[in-house]
Amino acid sequence: MELETILLVYILIPLLLIHLFTTSHYFKDVPDLYLAEQSEIDATRHVNESPIYRSNKLEMGLRVGLGIRYDSYKLRAGNLRDIWSVKSLQFGDEVVINDIRFKWAEINYMVDKISKQLKGVKVVRIPLEHRIDIKWVIVLIAGFINQITVEFYDVGEGEGANIDDIDTTGEGELYEYKNQYSSEKDKGISLRIVRHNQGAIEKSTIEFTQLNIVCAVASTIKHLPASQEIGKDDTMVIVPSKNISNEELLNVITKFLTCLVTHAKLVIAGNPDDITKYNPTILSIHEDNLPTPQANYLSYINKAIISRGKLLPGQLRIIYINNRITSCKYTAKQLSHLRGIYSARIIRESGYYNIIGPLILTDFYDYRTFAKFSYGCISQSVEMKIVATNEQNIGLLSVRGYVIGKTTNIMKDKHHNSNSSTMHENEGFMPVNVRCKWGSDGCLYVI
Repeated sequence: MELETILLVYILIPLLLIHLFTTSHYFKDVPDLYLAEQSEIDATRHVNESPIYRSNKLEMGLRVGLGIRYDSYKLRAGNLRDIWSVKSLQFGDEVVINDIRFKWAEINYMVDKISKQLKGVKVVRIPLEHRIDIKWVIVLIAGFINQITVEFYDVGEGEGANIDDIDTTGEGELYEYKNQYSSEKDKGISLRIVRHNQGAIEKSTIEFTQLNIVCAVASTIKHLPASQEIGKDDTMVIVPSKNISNEELLNVITKFLTCLVTHAKLVIAGNPDDITKYNPTILSIHEDNLPTPQANYLSYINKAIISRGKLLPGQLRIIYINNRITSCKYTAKQLSHLRGIYSARIIRESGYYNIIGPLILTDFYDYRTFAKFSYGCISQSVEMKIVATNEQNIGLLSVRGYVIGKTTNIMKDKHHNSNSSTMHENEGFMPVNVRCKWGSDGCLYVI
């Protein structure tokens, strides 16, 4: 009799929940208007162009850095030393890198040690094919906090110290990091990506300043609702691909630094099959590598109620999937299905090769099922418009903001070399080779 009662409860509870969530607007996570107006739109526009669109999550102006308070009332954007200084408050925390646990104090010890080795060095070089391991992490941090350019490259020789020649052996713990601010510490090229032989391009070089990077981190943190922001109780698992694109590399670096600022526990996993054993609350992974889990008790409820604007999250509360803006593995309908199966919010981040962080991304509360291509609201550090529009208001995307790297292309046809100077001729807007259209909801839809 007791078994029959238990079975009846297991059947009736989900049926009751489904009935409540599908018959009442009261239980929706957000009002319909929230998802119907996802951008702020300028009142003016040029001929054959759309108005300028920007995120409606902004208090005023674009997101410019971390907003660090100093001199009692002033605010500054912050730099990469500030990010490491924030993490220094929790150097006793552990990080897992490819199944090996380290204290951040151990990493800080090695960062301090190789910082002395690198004194006078202007560039440290890391092959793009290099596995993201403990040495990769140490060299990246050391470069970032010492204003040494970290250059990721595909082939060829170059100036500077190579990661393979840097000695990261030794053991110790260092819990202190001194960081006294001066404006000089904001300067310099922090990150460079160099690739060769891409179609008509013989060599492409993209450079990012500290401001570019901290803006991407700030936008990532502030994209989430205040009640859902990443914090010390979260565990974020980052799963990089073996053959990493510009878009994914920049996404991984942004998520890595986001964990430092928020004190979320960080796991860098080399294999998508290793995800569950770390009990993550947040997962960051390339769209192509996302596993499809088995359905469970909660997922059956979510599959029934998600179309009504409601999701009951499990332990894994957020999944970030990244891809380039012109690629899209899952339709919106398939994403909603995955949200139900995972019992988690899925935020698709669509990147561009010379922009750090996503260019567009879906909202934390997103349940739509009709889009068959990339779409999303706007990153908080950029604003956009569509130019050369046709009768259907479809045109080419133009972007300006604080996360765009300076790009120099050396063409195989030597008469047609190019750089980012086109932005200066277009009120700071960079042309993006993406055909798209604005939706009535304020989202950008890639055609």
